[in-house]
Amino acid sequence: MTLKEKFEQKGKLLEQLKEAVNAKDFDQEKVDTVNDEISKIEGEIRSIEKANEFLAKKVEINGEIKQEAPDFWKTLDTFFRTGENGTVENRKGTIHSIELRADQLGRVTANKGGSLVPALLGSYIDAARAFIGGMVTPGLTTWERVGTGNTVTFATYDDTSTKAAIVSEAGSLATGTDVTYATDVLTFYKWATSFLAVSNELLQDSVYDVAGHVIGLLMERMYRGLNYHFTQGSGTAMPYGLNSATTKGEDCLARSITRTDIVNLIYSINRAYRSNGTFMCNDSTVKAIRALDIGTADARPLWSMSMQAGEPDRIEGFPLVVNNEVEEFQPYAKIAYFGDFKNYRVLEVANGMTIRRVDELYAETDEVGFNIMGRWAGNLVSGGAPIKHLHCAST
Repeated sequence: MTLKEKFEQKGKLLEQLKEAVNAKDFDQEKVDTVNDEISKIEGEIRSIEKANEFLAKKVEINGEIKQEAPDFWKTLDTFFRTGENGTVENRKGTIHSIELRADQLGRVTANKGGSLVPALLGSYIDAARAFIGGMVTPGLTTWERVGTGNTVTFATYDDTSTKAAIVSEAGSLATGTDVTYATDVLTFYKWATSFLAVSNELLQDSVYDVAGHVIGLLMERMYRGLNYHFTQGSGTAMPYGLNSATTKGEDCLARSITRTDIVNLIYSINRAYRSNGTFMCNDSTVKAIRALDIGTADARPLWSMSMQAGEPDRIEGFPLVVNNEVEEFQPYAKIAYFGDFKNYRVLEVANGMTIRRVDELYAETDEVGFNIMGRWAGNLVSGGAPIKHLHCAST
């Protein structure tokens, strides 16, 4: 089934859901069944979009086809299958071209295990971020690469309440209002995936795309970890995530949500941030919101389904990002966030991500281990409150 057909199937299920919700004899089991089918279709859509990302970007970077791409993938494949690092001595021409393109994402070294993260792997990184979603969704937060992993301090201020005044001819100006500055600090931490063991039989299979398979799995593991900490991080020996960096915008009951809760959360945000607002919550909260309508004899749902690939679903007209690291309904939980996520900044050490191959660790089982390590920093940087959360009451 094509991606278009998947979206059409999702549309039909949405109509079924609407009929079930508005039926005279409400059938909870039918509503749950249709909701589950929609969630399954959405998962299939994400999988197809992820596959399309890989196919579209494998040899195309920033719209330009790289002439060295065949040599690059040949060298990368050799590294994964044999551990040969492609050093200047044994593969001079190919490594020279890779080094020229490794200025942003990685490096080529010749240490014992071997590590290699050239710039063409950016396609895998983008695809993994899109697949995991949440706080690592491409384009959601402000994501920058920096040259070193030194602590970075940002000056912040909130001047949204200060305005100009009318003065009469030759009149005196109003007393000056000083801007109060504060600081937000971004501290770098190192993340590492667990080792992925790959059998030598698989590595020796000349048909299978071992490099693409391993890189895809490792990138997904890495961005799951980053998404968790950028969502739930406490700021102690880890970044400040949304859970600890945001303030309360509205309260709701511990087991349910209403349209009033959602509208109050939206309008708890200053309009300077609200215009670029995005919702973030987990699947269970989305499921509850799907059952809500505008009310007062208006049965239109608050949640609107995307009918175009690459476009998000929406709540009250604002984009929705699903993040299953956000808490579910329970007393005192923070079940949803709304605001301008561009104010959450992620810094990545440009030459800090490393793919490592180790032969000795799994020698007894005739396997080879691969993992990825890298350094990032994250924090909500703003003098105001650009993102707020919906907080569950005790009951």
